Amino acid sequence: MTSGSIAGIVDEKATLGQVLRRLRKDRKLKQEDVSKYLGVERVTCSAYETDRVIPPPDKLYKLAEFYGISIELLASKTLTKHSDVIENKRVKSNEADLKSAEMMYYYTRLDDTQKRIIFDLIRELYGK
Repeated sequence: MTSGSIAGIVDEKATLGQVLRRLRKDRKLKQEDVSKYLGVERVTCSAYETDRVIPPPDKLYKLAEFYGISIELLASKTLTKHSDVIENKRVKSNEADLKSAEMMYYYTRLDDTQKRIIFDLIRELYGK
């Protein structure tokens, strides 16, 4: 497509979706224009621009080509998104580990009768 200045879209905090949206809007294009070029549905373009879906490598290449920018710019935004997702999962995993450890702490201090009651309650809640 057209080469243009990428000033303003290289904000380190901008997500891939924000960059894609800015590129499209700066060129006064509609999502339909981009989706047609990529060979995807408009909703897929929308998902790319709202960071609900990360475009596969072949689509990233086509997007870079379409907007006349380097693939490295888009790829770096993809890596940032993956890093954020991984970090978010790590935080949630740590929170779950802490809750599990706390539950085990209290459970080990129960007598056998109390442990049996808790076990039966969990099985009942679980539906088995």
